[in-house]
Amino acid sequence: MSTMTKRDAVDAAMSLAEDVAEGRLAPADLEAQAVTEMRELFGTVIGPDDPLWETQANVTRQAIALGALTADELSEWAAVMRHRAGEPVSELEPKETPPEPVSSVSGPYSPAIDASEAITETPAEAESVVESTPVLKPVHPSGGYDPLRGFDPGGTRRR
Repeated sequence: MSTMTKRDAVDAAMSLAEDVAEGRLAPADLEAQAVTEMRELFGTVIGPDDPLWETQANVTRQAIALGALTADELSEWAAVMRHRAGEPVSELEPKETPPEPVSSVSGPYSPAIDASEAITETPAEAESVVESTPVLKPVHPSGGYDPLRGFDPGGTRRR
């Protein structure tokens, strides 16, 4: 086994610079090779036992701070983490305030109202009023189409 000296490092760098200068090696090829090496070393997250775990966690924090995840995706991951920790996962708050409730056709029930005053229309009139009341449906942000509605991904295959 040989020990690398300063002279060996300089010679290697000069050889690389000479190959680039003479067109035998393109900088884009060097970049592609570097990206491939980085993916092999850093791109697969194993867990806390990996020597790169702290670096991967720090890069993740930086990526999130720069907007790598949307707010919706980040809240989904927060729910996953709460579930893993055994915390109860509550339903998310609706994005829009629901419409105010519409009172019933016959009016509010109160002991102060006489039975004769509570219902003033015939059943046929009450049906026509109920039929004319519009049904409010929740509006989906994408205009009603939800490609994942009903999709259940099942268990993960990762171990």
